[in-house]
Amino acid sequence: MTKDDDLLFAGDDPPQPERNGGARAVDYLDPWVVLIADDDPQVHDMSRMLLRKFVFQGRGLELLSATSAAEARRILAERPDIAVLLLDVVMESDDAGLKLVPVIREEMGNKRVRIVLRTGQPGQAPERDVILTYDINDYKAKTELTAQRLFTTMVANLRAYQDIVSIERNRVGLEKILNASATLFDKRSMREFVEGAIIQLEALLRGKEGSVLCCQARDGHANADEIIILAATRGFAPHVGRPLRACLPPEICADIETAFHTRQNLFAEDRCILVFRTHDHGSNVFFLRRPEPFTADERTLLEVFCTKVAIGFDNVCLYEDLTALNNTLEQQVRERAREAQEKSRLLEATLAGMSDGLAAVDEQGLLVVHNRRALELLGQPVPPPGQEHGHEEIERRIAAMAGTALEDDATQEIELDDGRFVQLRRTPMDGGGHVYLCLDVTDDRLHQRELIAARAQAEAASRAKSQFLATMSHEIRTPMTGVQGMLDLLLHTPLNEEQQDLVSVVRESAASLLTIINDILDFSKIEAGKMVLENAPVSLLQLTESSVDVLASTAAKKGVFLVSMVDPALPAWLSGDAVRLRQILFNLMGNAIKFTERGHVAVRAELLESLADRVRVRLTVADTGIGISEEVRARLFLPFSQADATTTRRFGGTGLGLSICRHLVDLMGGAISLESQPGLGTTFHVDLALERMVHPPAHTPDLPRLEGRRVAVELSNPVEAEAVHRYLRAAGALPADDAAGAAGAELMVTDAAAAFRRPGQPTVLLSRRKPPPGEENAGLVVVPRPMRRMTLLRAARAALGQSVAKPAGTRQPDSPCAPQPRGTAAPAILVAEDNAVNRLVIQRLLKLLGHDAEILEDGRKALAAWRTGRYDLLLTDCHMPDMDGFALARAIRAEEAPPHRTPIIAFTAAATLDEVRECTEAGMDDFLAKPIDVERLRAALARWLP
Repeated sequence: MTKDDDLLFAGDDPPQPERNGGARAVDYLDPWVVLIADDDPQVHDMSRMLLRKFVFQGRGLELLSATSAAEARRILAERPDIAVLLLDVVMESDDAGLKLVPVIREEMGNKRVRIVLRTGQPGQAPERDVILTYDINDYKAKTELTAQRLFTTMVANLRAYQDIVSIERNRVGLEKILNASATLFDKRSMREFVEGAIIQLEALLRGKEGSVLCCQARDGHANADEIIILAATRGFAPHVGRPLRACLPPEICADIETAFHTRQNLFAEDRCILVFRTHDHGSNVFFLRRPEPFTADERTLLEVFCTKVAIGFDNVCLYEDLTALNNTLEQQVRERAREAQEKSRLLEATLAGMSDGLAAVDEQGLLVVHNRRALELLGQPVPPPGQEHGHEEIERRIAAMAGTALEDDATQEIELDDGRFVQLRRTPMDGGGHVYLCLDVTDDRLHQRELIAARAQAEAASRAKSQFLATMSHEIRTPMTGVQGMLDLLLHTPLNEEQQDLVSVVRESAASLLTIINDILDFSKIEAGKMVLENAPVSLLQLTESSVDVLASTAAKKGVFLVSMVDPALPAWLSGDAVRLRQILFNLMGNAIKFTERGHVAVRAELLESLADRVRVRLTVADTGIGISEEVRARLFLPFSQADATTTRRFGGTGLGLSICRHLVDLMGGAISLESQPGLGTTFHVDLALERMVHPPAHTPDLPRLEGRRVAVELSNPVEAEAVHRYLRAAGALPADDAAGAAGAELMVTDAAAAFRRPGQPTVLLSRRKPPPGEENAGLVVVPRPMRRMTLLRAARAALGQSVAKPAGTRQPDSPCAPQPRGTAAPAILVAEDNAVNRLVIQRLLKLLGHDAEILEDGRKALAAWRTGRYDLLLTDCHMPDMDGFALARAIRAEEAPPHRTPIIAFTAAATLDEVRECTEAGMDDFLAKPIDVERLRAALARWLP
């Protein structure tokens, strides 16, 4: 070792090898792995000392040691990443190192490691013989390995190792490209091809995190508005089919536009743009984005891949145009007979690549062309090379398959004997003859059969669910009907105050249980996807006011003021599902009353927007109750949820009401929202779009008018006062609530007791109870609360001494044959009910209303009794053994002769829209849902009895 050589590595700052891009060496890069195989420990120590500060391309060295050829072999097997082997010739034997070389290259198959053979006895193994005989990369005498020469040897061999690794990677990448392009050439549609190319691109990048998209300039315009995304992965996938500018940032759009214009690839820090030019279809672009830069090897592979993709792209375009090309080729064959042989070769090559079968027969019935696929699909065996079927065989097969029903330009599907399905299409040729195109559609048909079977199975399961829900509804509600009916009857018997309280508590508990059952059944129906909306006339005025009336007594018992206001600007009739709208209002009002201890609950129906064919409506339920905190609102519409567990214990309920409301509003295409402050109250909004009624119901009564009448309004509740003002103003009146307006008023609307002491002042009093008899006078009309719009306006006219149009009385049947009076005798009522408890309830309710009835336990006995002609009305349960209510109604309607028509009222525990529809289709006139209370029964009898 010379003095200069000693100084090369002795200092603290030795010369540094080249580094990538001039960047400073960093110690976090993986080091080069070097194995020193020598039986002399001093050689190991010297080598480590000389190489201790060696750095190449920013990477240091990891030095491994072996003292024998056997140990070196073991380490090489364990560490395939060893880049350089410094191998001694003489170790455990004189030629141990030489013998290890073929083991490494041949047995272990390691062509990558660079082997530097070192010897302390150069004469023992001559350099020329060793280099020619053994697959080594360098041969040095130990005396020659000075610091400088060792440095040169290491750099040269590490460069060679790096080149080999790069070559191997490129070879693997090229193999992937060849495999990928071969796979892409099998694609038969542009979409499949582009999607496959993107998948192969991701595979070439070894699955590194990132996104890929392919785009094409529409009609050759390289503008971001005209560049369309053909296919994409990951984050770009939702943008397929959209213009580039609508999906990507402006800087990326600009880069892609530049690539289209320059037709050159672009590589940036976190993305690259690859341009692949095709022969007939211009330029297309792949855009790749990932968090780490692309290596030089990856860039090379990507550019080679684009070249292959361009070829495949043209092939796919060619395939998509193949049908048109076939027709063109056939025409050229007929028109250019002199070129028949050349064109025939081209046609044969084209047909051989088709996946469909094709055969052409000339005007004389001779087979002029066909492919092997046609023979397979026609059920003919493929002939040996050099032999072809005669045209007579194929013609007979086509005729047998198609029969005489196959027409020109029509497609016929045939099932072959082996179970395959083939589509056969016949197209006429110019000058006579036909072309037959055969397609194997077996997979499609089998898939269709599976879909049909799956659909049938799903429909059967759906029917089973529907039947189960109907059965559950009937079986659960029926005993509850008996309980509530008996409790209603018990309340109408002589009871002391304590007994009345006890019965009321039991009745309210039964009603709560029935509400819970209804919620659970409705929720089950929604979850099963069986909730179907009705589309029928709806009066929001009637629906809102009647819903408020139902819950008025519940609110009054709690001391909560219940009021409604329906916007007079709303159309009188709209189209929607009245039952489900009422259910939404009931749930929202019921919750509002439940969670309000004092104050009021206000229900509003307001017009948001009026269009030609529909209106946007907002239903609002506002209360002054306990309110809802911000943190619990997110889960408020979840099933079985309330504000917290304490509210469930305190107020009861299943927590399904708001969830059902949300599902119903979603089904109607609307939105539900809320505003709330703890301790101040809650407001729920339901926004819906309802269609206008083209032909409103004919029996709609006109609202009374109060043109020019001055009315003073003195009411304590602001919502009620607003409603009265708007109702009066819509009727033409001039309402006022100030002193000046009240002084000259012709009429007063008030809830103050002082109003009774104004002699001669026409007054409408809003009150929950009638005034004492001594305070009534001719100018005073009492309107019960909750106030109805029609009742208010009629009361105003009556107080002013104006005549009031007689309201529409009892509703007549919709059928043309209404029941005719039969003298003054008490009406005869026939009842069909299979449940003994419910029979007793119906009998007692009718008796309470002053009616006697004949009650029978099934439909067949009821039909026999009806045939006697003694009955004015039939009440029937829908579900009974032997003959149910539907069959009974159909039998009666089939037998009776006009003009006589017996009114039929159905009652059932199922209470579903399907049941109501089935009642109507069976010929029933009205419908009562169980449990039946006295007032609803009274109203129904008033509508239908003579």
